[in-house]
Amino acid sequence: LPFEIAGAPWLDGHRLSQTLRQTHPPLPPTRPISFTPTMSKHAGKLCHGVQLHAAADFDAFRSWLEILRAIHALHPREFALLPPHRPAQPAHFDRLLGIARRPALSALPAALDAQIQADREHFARQRAPFLLYS
Repeated sequence: LPFEIAGAPWLDGHRLSQTLRQTHPPLPPTRPISFTPTMSKHAGKLCHGVQLHAAADFDAFRSWLEILRAIHALHPREFALLPPHRPAQPAHFDRLLGIARRPALSALPAALDAQIQADREHFARQRAPFLLYS
């Protein structure tokens, strides 16, 4: 269930789901879940977390950043993103974000909002000549 569930062996899925409902009401609903991943850094370990129940029109990127921020806020000592596979390359998470240097996780959504909007506007200008119907 890529991009639908998030968890870790040390995560309290019930607490995370409750926190997301209380502090992030625009997010799609989540429910606590336990699972054993077959790949990733927690492969083969029982993990606890949340499953996101999203409609087609939700902002997946923003929603998952908010979920990561909430996980980090609840479990700052345990939470860690994977390091880069090679020292000269950015970490996988940074490549997903499209940035070379990551701001603090707690500031990510706000720090990226302007860049995301600028990227969307740039893309809209680039594709405009190719639209047949507007």
